Amino acid sequence: MISRICSIKKIGTLSKGYQQRVGLARALLHHPKVLILDEPTTGLDPHQIHHMREGIKALRQEKAILLSTHIMQEVAAICDHVIILYKGGGIEAIRGIKISKAFGSCFYAGY
Repeated sequence: MISRICSIKKIGTLSKGYQQRVGLARALLHHPKVLILDEPTTGLDPHQIHHMREGIKALRQEKAILLSTHIMQEVAAICDHVIILYKGGGIEAIRGIKISKAFGSCFYAGY
């Protein structure tokens, strides 16, 4: 019956943007208190990145979100608190407005 209403596709056949959305939807199904996201905008086009970031920002009102990314503009756009890790240890903790000042325009980490 459902197959007559909509086409059913395997997740692997969807575009990267839809795969990311399905992954986020699956993570939210059981209403977790903590949401762990690893590179949630990787492979998305600019329009999809904007919508994914807005969705994450809306979710942070009701959930604790741990975001793993190397894209510092994403950190500035989404995060309230930041801990930068290097070789498994926290090396810097930043809160609030300092984030946009630190990462808003450009970030370079020489290792």
